[in-house]
Amino acid sequence: MKNIMHIKGKQFATRKILLFGVLIIVIGLISFTSYYYHQYQQIRNNPDIITEKELESITTSINRFMDLPEDETPTLATITDKEELSDQQFFKKAEVGDKVLIYTKSLKAILYRPSSKRVIEFAPLILDIQDQEDQL
Repeated sequence: MKNIMHIKGKQFATRKILLFGVLIIVIGLISFTSYYYHQYQQIRNNPDIITEKELESITTSINRFMDLPEDETPTLATITDKEELSDQQFFKKAEVGDKVLIYTKSLKAILYRPSSKRVIEFAPLILDIQDQEDQL
């Protein structure tokens, strides 16, 4: 009789451990799902949040070794077709995926490669005032 009770006790303990493990997995999946659903809702309600975070990340990386203008937020662009830009000197070394930061008040342009965390090119920004006046 003791052997039967001992076996049933082990089975009960094994079931408790198994149930506890399943419960931990379910709680983990619920937490994981709710976190990513919350992130999805934030992005859906404010799609610019991705760009803002990317811009913050890039400017933080560049600011480690180069002073950036603090009084303005740059415009961020991503190189998607380097052949289209290859006739411009600024983009000679550009690769697909490189980022361009344009500071219009400070008149600066920066070509940054996130994969190597390096500034590839830096140049003063020359705006054609006559073209802007014609568009108005």
